[in-house]
Amino acid sequence: MRIQINNIHSTNSLSLIKVLSRIKKYDIIIIGSDIYKKGECAGSLLVDKYYQAPPITQEKEYINFLNDINKKEDIDLLIPASDAEAVLLSKYGNQIKTNFFLADYETVALFKDKLRYSHKS
Repeated sequence: MRIQINNIHSTNSLSLIKVLSRIKKYDIIIIGSDIYKKGECAGSLLVDKYYQAPPITQEKEYINFLNDINKKEDIDLLIPASDAEAVLLSKYGNQIKTNFFLADYETVALFKDKLRYSHKS
């Protein structure tokens, strides 16, 4: 199984990489990416393959990047590891050719904005 994890400098991504690398029942290949060059963040040295990504704020370039990686690496599953990526994937889900599991954009955006609603009576 070929799994892509982005934003691999984050604690969430490092935890995912650690857990997935312990699973011996399946042959898991982890493809990682981040805006940093290889070696500038620890996660880039812990994955099987690494790609430098455009900033997620460059939405079209980021979506194209995801689709290019999927085509090159035949990704089975993309795991979003940040709130920003979850929002972006849910927003442009129909343009992304990689398998991932998320709620619709409105739901994801609502959960991202949870602090605004937590103080209402």
